[in-house]
Amino acid sequence: MKDTAQRYEAGLADTLSRAGAMKRVLIQSQFLPNGSYISDPSERDNGIIAAAAEDPLYSSMGEEMGARQALSDASAIRDYSAMNNGALPSDDLLAAAHGTLENIYSNNQSIAESGKSDMLLSSMAESNLSSEKGVSIRATTAALTLPVMLANPLNDIVSYLPARKNEVEIFEIERVAGKTLGDFKKNQIIDELSYGQYSTQRQRYPFAKDQLPDGSKKQFTFNTKSHTPAGVMLPVRPTSIKIYFNRTEAAIQLDGGDLYGQVEVGGAKVILSGTVDHDTGIIVLDSDKVLPNESQLHAEFEVDIEANGDLIPTIDHKMKGFKFRPHSRVIAADASIMSAFTMNTEFGVDINAMNLSSMRDWLANERALKQLDDLMFLVKEEYSFDAAVPENSHETWKDRFEYIKSLFLTISQTMIDTNKESGLKGMYCGTLFSTFVQMLPPSLFQRAAGYVKTSRIHFIGTILGSIKVFEVPFTSLVPAHKALGYGRTEKLGKAPYYTGDVVPPTLYSHEVTKGLRKGNTLWANGYDNASPTCDKFLVLIELKNYTAS
Repeated sequence: MKDTAQRYEAGLADTLSRAGAMKRVLIQSQFLPNGSYISDPSERDNGIIAAAAEDPLYSSMGEEMGARQALSDASAIRDYSAMNNGALPSDDLLAAAHGTLENIYSNNQSIAESGKSDMLLSSMAESNLSSEKGVSIRATTAALTLPVMLANPLNDIVSYLPARKNEVEIFEIERVAGKTLGDFKKNQIIDELSYGQYSTQRQRYPFAKDQLPDGSKKQFTFNTKSHTPAGVMLPVRPTSIKIYFNRTEAAIQLDGGDLYGQVEVGGAKVILSGTVDHDTGIIVLDSDKVLPNESQLHAEFEVDIEANGDLIPTIDHKMKGFKFRPHSRVIAADASIMSAFTMNTEFGVDINAMNLSSMRDWLANERALKQLDDLMFLVKEEYSFDAAVPENSHETWKDRFEYIKSLFLTISQTMIDTNKESGLKGMYCGTLFSTFVQMLPPSLFQRAAGYVKTSRIHFIGTILGSIKVFEVPFTSLVPAHKALGYGRTEKLGKAPYYTGDVVPPTLYSHEVTKGLRKGNTLWANGYDNASPTCDKFLVLIELKNYTAS
């Protein structure tokens, strides 16, 4: 457990350190010390360049290239923020980008001196990236790293893993009670929805059923060991005891130690008295008249925690690690020397550049679609709802819209009850589902500013002001009438899916063959894995009886 906790803490510290470094260079450098944004572009660029020169990673790229890379990355973050209502990239994304860039430049002297020169995969280190042409390819690869990550349409559902070459470990952490006390027993899970008396030593419990009024008894006993959920004998602090009759304060402990009070039952006064054993937590209550059957009795007291320090409640953590290994993504393209020459001379088209662009776009797009395909495969919980107003009913469209609103709120609450962390944060919708969402009234759906429909997964707006809606134009992936709902938290690594690059898509050029063909291969290495508990953060929603017309 200790070793696991140390690995978790080390991973968390590494992520925060890398994210902090990226923020200092790319974000904080664009602001004055007083927090105001630098409006002058040249002054802002100078701030970014100065910050890059002080940073070990960006300075390792060389003065000119490091400045260019930092300016490009800062611009990408500005564009991302503008498109996401001022939001900034998550810490895990920034940390992953930092690690990937470090891997690309890890054979630079300044990085090597830091002891991290082995991070780049040997196949990349031994490639032609150290040649003059390779330097240009590496710069292009690095320049696209952060922008490509920021452009991933699945960013709202994924969490980015560190860019480690062999394997990476994530942790599922459960908070548990370290002691048996109050409403909790040792090792009982304490999550965000847990409620109970634990740290609060002023506690209240009902008398056991066999110690409640039955129409004949006049004496009632409360025993902290047998009548509290924890089942532990509790010393109680003098003068802290109160007795409630039918949820009304009826008797208190006097300075002398005895209980005294009175209640009115059926117009008659009933005197209550009793004794308290402070060491064992046993309370004996007497009434001078019979109390009505089915009356309620509760005892309230403060645990004398100083009398037994072993009872002081603690919070412990149970941790379970999951290891992921990276995998490769690769695609190749080639062309004959003659066709390349013809395309260049007659049409001004650089076929090699076109091939590179096509391969890079394909890898990025296929990756996002594969992530969504994995999640669609793993989702288990399903809901459905009828979009149409039932025939022969008095229901109006307004009523139906209120029903739909209630449905999304119910789904969100059910998700919280299941995963204990997050409600419904967003949906990836099929085309028909997306059309339906967009026809909802403004009280339910708010369209994204400047929305333009595209042939790729894209953001269209929000439901109820907070549930993000994305359209998926691939019916083979997300059926037109369905939507994948998801939840996630802002905690590092707490998402339905994990992704990240060890080495981003990198170009490898091959020699001209005897058949006069020139080939290029684009190779990447990274992580794409669903969380072991992803199904708790996913739900499939089906739309019925709706036809776009």
